[in-house]
Amino acid sequence: MKLIDMLKMEIKEFYKNKSNYFNIIFISIAVSIIIFCLTFSNSLNNYWNQSVKKMVDYRTFFVYYDPDEKAEKEALTELQSYNTIESISPYTSYIINMRMFEELNHNTEINLFLFGVPKDTITISNGESIDNYNSSDKVMVCPENIFYEYKKENKIEKKEINLNNLLGKQFSLKFIDDDTKTENFKLIGTYDSSMRQGKENFCYTNSDVVTNLNLYYQPEAFKEEEGIIYPLVVRLKSTDDIQETLKRFEKDHFYTNGDPVVKIDTTIGNKILNLITTIGLLVGIISIIVIILISIKNQYKQNKKYAILKTLGYNRVDIIKLQCIESFLCILVTLFLTLITTIFTIFVFQNYYLNHEEMLYGLKLTISKFNIILGISFCIIINILLPLIFNNKLKNNIIMEELKS
Repeated sequence: MKLIDMLKMEIKEFYKNKSNYFNIIFISIAVSIIIFCLTFSNSLNNYWNQSVKKMVDYRTFFVYYDPDEKAEKEALTELQSYNTIESISPYTSYIINMRMFEELNHNTEINLFLFGVPKDTITISNGESIDNYNSSDKVMVCPENIFYEYKKENKIEKKEINLNNLLGKQFSLKFIDDDTKTENFKLIGTYDSSMRQGKENFCYTNSDVVTNLNLYYQPEAFKEEEGIIYPLVVRLKSTDDIQETLKRFEKDHFYTNGDPVVKIDTTIGNKILNLITTIGLLVGIISIIVIILISIKNQYKQNKKYAILKTLGYNRVDIIKLQCIESFLCILVTLFLTLITTIFTIFVFQNYYLNHEEMLYGLKLTISKFNIILGISFCIIINILLPLIFNNKLKNNIIMEELKS
């Protein structure tokens, strides 16, 4: 029998056999869920790791010392001897809360946190670096997308504005509790918004600028009084150095709370991951049981069909070819359906949940090559392995008895 004739015959039989449909659907669902779980897990870990490695805030610590044990100069000298520390700044240079007033947000003020940082600290995606300016220049680097709040149906929502086309523009800033004076800052650069968790507006300028603003607008907050100890703002060279440096802090009698000033919040991400994994596990188990039951029934019918073909004069080679063609068709359709199901699931989850979840802002689901290969392997193995297993379990004598009856 010619191969083309076998192919035509198997295509007709394939579409007539309804059990093939159910088998393919459940295999596709099971494999799609596995790929989706792995994709979300990998994307989430990459999202956290990339943010931690790139954002200076995740390697910045408030470090205290006992003034009765060592003077400030002595503490600074000791910390400067650490090869894991990038910079040390006074507490006054760390942060100030400002408001931005511009027409670009429909006359709604934008709340932002202005951080003071030393040079060579912020990874710029567009524009210039702070390094190109004097320490007293009022320049700032902001996220590519900045957010402002607005009311919609009695609910407060956040809307984003892209700043890349506003580079070089002067922005009017006011202190959070003072409307009497305006500070003009030039936007010189932007950084990748996905490096920052959540939708807070973190902008950066020179440390000296923040110190001057803090001492002008809120000097009482930094007034030296007996019993009040202000920490030093210590930035490490890398997040990989955190544990080593914390151990040395303890040994040298420096104190922190053990966490950076900004810490990745993994609560929501882990809850979603656990929920998806649990649902995936349940659906996967149900799918596997259904697939096994359908495969047993389907294989019994197929063996019966091949036994009839054998009595009609088809040789063993022809029957093996028919089996291979059927498996190929099942694999082809399963791969196509799995691809569609996986892409659809990721699209819906990305656009209707992740893009609206504030603490996972910037997280993009990306299917890795490994996950693609794994999905293809699962589709091929399940479609080939199950028929082989159940084919061996169904004895020829049972089939022949069925034919005689």
